[in-house]
Amino acid sequence: MSRLPVRPRRELNRPRLSLPSGLGNGDIRVAALLAAAGFGKSTVMARWLEQLQHDGVPTCWLGMRGKHRDAKSMLQALVDALQDQVQGLDLEGTRYSLHFATSSSIDPVVANLLGELENWPKRLVLFLDDLEQLGNSAGTLLVQQLIDLRPAGLDLVLGSRDLRQFSLTRDRMAGRLLELKSEDLSFSAGEVESLMRDQHGVDLSDDVLRTLTARTEGWPAALGLFGLAVSRGSASRALSILDVDSREIAEYLHDVLLGTLTPDTLDLLLRASVPDHLNLDLLRLLAPERDPASALEQLLEATPFLQPLGDSPAVYRFHSLCADFLRRRLRLTNAALYSELLRKAGDWCWANGDLHEGVNCARAAADWELMAERVEGIAERLVRGTGEFDAYLDWMRDLPVDVLRAHPRLFVHQAWALCFKRDMAQSEIALSRLEALLPSMTKAEAEEFQRVVNLYRAMIEAIMDRGQSVLPQAQDWVRQYPNAPAEELGPAYCILASGARNANQHELSLSSIQRAAEIFSKLGGDYSLCWVHNIRLSVLIKCGRFTDARAVGQKGLEEIGETLGETSPAAGMTNAMLAYLAYERGDSSRASELLDRGLRFITNYGVVDPLYYAYLTQSWLTVDNGNPVLARDILREGEQLGIKLDLPRLTCQLATRRALSYLHAGDPLAADAVIQSRRLMQPAVDDLADTAARCAHVLQLNLDLLQGRYTDAVQRARGLSKAAAAVGGLRMKAEYDLLWAVALYGSGEVNEAGRRFRELLAHAAEQQRYRFVTHYKEIAKGLVSEHLMARQQAWASGISEDAADAVLKALVQMMELGSAVASHQDTAEMLEGLTRREVELLSRAARSGLSNRKLAEALFVSEGTLKWHLHNIYGKFGVRNRTGAVAQAQRLGLLSN
Repeated sequence: MSRLPVRPRRELNRPRLSLPSGLGNGDIRVAALLAAAGFGKSTVMARWLEQLQHDGVPTCWLGMRGKHRDAKSMLQALVDALQDQVQGLDLEGTRYSLHFATSSSIDPVVANLLGELENWPKRLVLFLDDLEQLGNSAGTLLVQQLIDLRPAGLDLVLGSRDLRQFSLTRDRMAGRLLELKSEDLSFSAGEVESLMRDQHGVDLSDDVLRTLTARTEGWPAALGLFGLAVSRGSASRALSILDVDSREIAEYLHDVLLGTLTPDTLDLLLRASVPDHLNLDLLRLLAPERDPASALEQLLEATPFLQPLGDSPAVYRFHSLCADFLRRRLRLTNAALYSELLRKAGDWCWANGDLHEGVNCARAAADWELMAERVEGIAERLVRGTGEFDAYLDWMRDLPVDVLRAHPRLFVHQAWALCFKRDMAQSEIALSRLEALLPSMTKAEAEEFQRVVNLYRAMIEAIMDRGQSVLPQAQDWVRQYPNAPAEELGPAYCILASGARNANQHELSLSSIQRAAEIFSKLGGDYSLCWVHNIRLSVLIKCGRFTDARAVGQKGLEEIGETLGETSPAAGMTNAMLAYLAYERGDSSRASELLDRGLRFITNYGVVDPLYYAYLTQSWLTVDNGNPVLARDILREGEQLGIKLDLPRLTCQLATRRALSYLHAGDPLAADAVIQSRRLMQPAVDDLADTAARCAHVLQLNLDLLQGRYTDAVQRARGLSKAAAAVGGLRMKAEYDLLWAVALYGSGEVNEAGRRFRELLAHAAEQQRYRFVTHYKEIAKGLVSEHLMARQQAWASGISEDAADAVLKALVQMMELGSAVASHQDTAEMLEGLTRREVELLSRAARSGLSNRKLAEALFVSEGTLKWHLHNIYGKFGVRNRTGAVAQAQRLGLLSN
């Protein structure tokens, strides 16, 4: 009898590894789980088996053992398992023939088994685990027969550390094969966090969680060892158990890696572990006396911890813990050989374009001078080109101080990387260290590096969103050094663009960013170009050029995805701003999708505009989903991030939105609490070019509107609108214009209010930006309804609808104002349906106010005839009484004369 593996008593729920739907419904005919020891293959398979049994699908489990290498023993175990686990399955014929068969004459028995399985009227799923135990044996051939010749009702789930001995090509080509490998079974960071919390009672800090996930690569066995250790001490101490020096991990790895290896295979394994990646050329270099293809095959047979890198069958890598264990063993047993192989591997990698590994080999060999030379050689490409800040900073941490002093340019790139990582204090330290070296340089070198230091200090100010103060510095720098190297001029124009944007000098900002783009395009700086894309996108949004912004943002996102990846911070910033643009166009699903891609990648990078649009859009989407309380919590979270990252503009803008949310919800006390805690009504200067002052005026304007002070509101809205127009800030001008129109409407200037609202709608249609209006519903619904009724009269008189009317209708639907006003189509039908007599009757009823009896006498008809006419009118208008009919007629303009 074959037993199921013992499942953990407190097994972590991993929904992504639940029973695949294709295996559940029979679309998948073969599922193969391939991974090294400790990845939980058997646990996943057992969970699938239980789910299938729960759904009423017959199943059978057989775990392989060494004795199953013999074909008859394998077949006997399979028949016993089927007979024992599958109720009603008759295999007596197979049992009888198996009794007389030998291992060399087993094929007829296999044919008999397949025939009896084919006669079984139900679907059957057979689980075969630990198939690596079969090796290259007759038992393996028997399993291959099951794969190739299985009847229509038999599906297979295969688990092994190595499946290369089996051919699955037919099912793979037919789309009937599901393959799960180590990377699929590994724990994600979220699953690691849940595992430690739910099963070991430990809440890990973000830093420990990242370290643990990276160190183990999600290997469940290693995570289990860590969990046991952390339950006995602190998480930071428990991390030491994952060092190859620790007894627990060393013993475990020794058992799973080296337990049964011959000395020859062990020597090959140790040599192959030296570089991070392995291919045939490197293998030839590391083991020159061996045929590389044969050596690779020998390695793959020896350990399942050597896996193809990605989808490439030509490049392999060891699991990091296993590689560290093997390297340590080689270093301890033959240090000279280890150093020699590091040098050979590093030189080959450097010469063949694997520059990271070239640096890492020099680091592992402690050849610091060579490492510094190589890092300096690729720093420009690495830091400004591809934005691989973590790799560069990791190398810098290992280089000795005396070596760094001999390579001062390394401090320049370090300051850049730290600046974009928002570690401004350490960036300043790097610049100070560089400045300390200036006296020992030549005059020309000192001037060059001082120029760079000045530029980078301005860059720190710009990234910290202090662009207005840095604008004069950037302008002076560009004027003073017009012939500076392109590597410096590009960032200088980006700083200038950022400062000009914050100072509301948008044309200067766009022309500066265009100059930076031209410079970086020639340099090939991918990360720098991403910086350009996002500055340009934020300026276009601020200018109200939403159509251009969408095109620029989409193009930029495609380029960023190709160069830095779709999950890079630069892509996250673009996605956040595109989410806002999608929302304003009315595409909530697209906005949500883009936010999911964007927000989680940018919260540590502190760039104000993407963060503001991300939090604002997320809060608006949450309001639309009926949860205004959560929406305010989202805004508060963004405010707190602004405080944490020292971004007062972000905090002020989001706090203003939160206060407005309370005001429009009729909760002035909560709004006042936000205003007081964030000091929103106490700007340092009363200048509408200043963010804090502008936010204070917006709050006061909304208070005026809500409290009926329309004259004050008109003046304040007019001032805000004109100030925004003067600097080209058309994004906010649209909001100010809406509030201006609302104020005019409230003060009785209906025609002027309608004219301004009509202009706003036309601009909204042109730029596809109108959703913001819905968040002023409480104060704007009267204006919107009035304008729709006016337009309905125009449409009824034969005037065609235009793009602004389409926006108007969309707003009415979003604001749920449709019940208050009739649609265009209904209006036309009503007008066509009323007779002249009915119109006359309605007119007399509205003017006279007579009762039905008196009105009938005035019209010289009976009261019954009058009621018959009224009943017809009620039906045509969709109302229930005479008062409703008169009101509807007035809205439709039928009673204007």
